Amino acid sequence: MRLVVVILMSCFFIACSNSGRKQFSARIDNNNQFSILQGSTDSTSTIIRLTYPKFFDLKYTITDEKKNSVPVSHVKHYEKENNEFRVTHLFIDNLSPQKQYELSVQAQGVKWSDKRLFRTLPKNKEQLRILVASCMSDTYNEIGNEIWPKAFAHDPDIVFLTGDNLYADVYSGVYIGKQIEMTPIHLWNRHVDHAMKMKIYRMKKLKPTLVTWDDHDYGVNDGDKSYKFKHVSKNIFHIFFPTKENAWLSKGPGVGHSFRYMKTNFLFLDARSFRDSKTNKDGYHFGKKQREWITKQMKNDKLKMNWLISGDQFYGGYHKFESFEGLHPKEFLNFRKDLAKLGEKSLFLSGDRHLVEVMKIKDDVLGEDTLEYTVSGVHTKMYPGSLDYSPNSRRVDGFDGKPNYAIFDITTKKDDFLVNFKAYSLTGKEVDRKDKF
Repeated sequence: MRLVVVILMSCFFIACSNSGRKQFSARIDNNNQFSILQGSTDSTSTIIRLTYPKFFDLKYTITDEKKNSVPVSHVKHYEKENNEFRVTHLFIDNLSPQKQYELSVQAQGVKWSDKRLFRTLPKNKEQLRILVASCMSDTYNEIGNEIWPKAFAHDPDIVFLTGDNLYADVYSGVYIGKQIEMTPIHLWNRHVDHAMKMKIYRMKKLKPTLVTWDDHDYGVNDGDKSYKFKHVSKNIFHIFFPTKENAWLSKGPGVGHSFRYMKTNFLFLDARSFRDSKTNKDGYHFGKKQREWITKQMKNDKLKMNWLISGDQFYGGYHKFESFEGLHPKEFLNFRKDLAKLGEKSLFLSGDRHLVEVMKIKDDVLGEDTLEYTVSGVHTKMYPGSLDYSPNSRRVDGFDGKPNYAIFDITTKKDDFLVNFKAYSLTGKEVDRKDKF
């Protein structure tokens, strides 16, 4: 018995003696793979983000299909004093959309190595396949480990992540936002946790990825413009989800940006940094400056379609949760009036709701029929029965209670704009609809 006590006490003191040392804030399933994401991309350039322990001495090479070496144009490193991980951006230019490239990464002196494949986007394209997902919680990584390979098996051209791409204010399924302030170091640590754990950053074939945020990756549940760390949060967000201006992408206010591709303008909106309080029903949802930017971006007669993309729903006045229509009805009316004046076709894409929903919008103010697609809950807590709980006369399709993602196949032919929307759960396809605009 005394021997057991001595052993236990020894273990206790050893543990205590190590408590002052820096500990890794995350562990991955396989310790020979880095966390890698391909960011904004055009036909000849891309940016690739790597996350890894900062004491690693990295060697990386890029080669084309004939094993010719491709130089990295420049490199940027980011790290925090009290965190053990580094983020590196590789900027690569003079690429060809006809070629596939291989990134090889090796940590000198340790058994961490990795190889990924990537491409740029072709200039002229009539069909585009987009993978859309949102609401990615590291609490539910066992679902993520299963669902991301299924999603990437569709071989999308590009990936859109539409908010709550991490849960800074949730840890192991427990909401901690009321007990712990979402400071810059906390945000950085939670970004590292998600980056080092999630399967999406382990996929063999990288895909250009465009991103906006919602409240949980912004830093505050139901957050608005009053969040005091919003500027630092934006900088950290862009470190882990790099967005570089290029031939097709221009930055807007906050984390907003416009991606013009295939005669389509994809407007990724920042629905947090400029939002007035939910108690101010006459307030702005996107802010005055961003509203002006949206109008300016949509004034282009050569475009066939504008996609307005936000973390929370536009036409969500039918439920009690956050939405443009529900929180700021006066500004929502003015917003639609401005869209009607432009006379441009518009579609809407949102996340947040932890379900899939397609709404057919017959809007007299907007002056045309349109659709809002909501895709939310790739791996997070799901709520079976949500659609029945919140009846919606505009709803034409959807499902709830299941982790999900969606594939959009977009085709531009002459004057037609065709959208084939397919939404999937872990067990297979749940929604399949085709619409012509």
